[in-house]
Amino acid sequence: DLLIYLDIPVKTSLERLTNRSFQEVYENEIKLTKVKQIYQKILDNYRDISLIIDGTQEQQMIHQQIVEFIESNF
Repeated sequence: DLLIYLDIPVKTSLERLTNRSFQEVYENEIKLTKVKQIYQKILDNYRDISLIIDGTQEQQMIHQQIVEFIESNF
């Protein structure tokens, strides 16, 4: 098993959401901050099978990191 978490600041999430035509009810700063905190607690329990990636990087770089991690660990 592998847990891949793309970590981005809440502010970045909110900026990206403005590019969409609609927003879900949970897509606001307060709820996204709470969700991020919960995910960080969950990740503490899965450190040995998780890959945390800076989600603000270019897609190509994120893809490369995932492939490299899988090739070197599985």
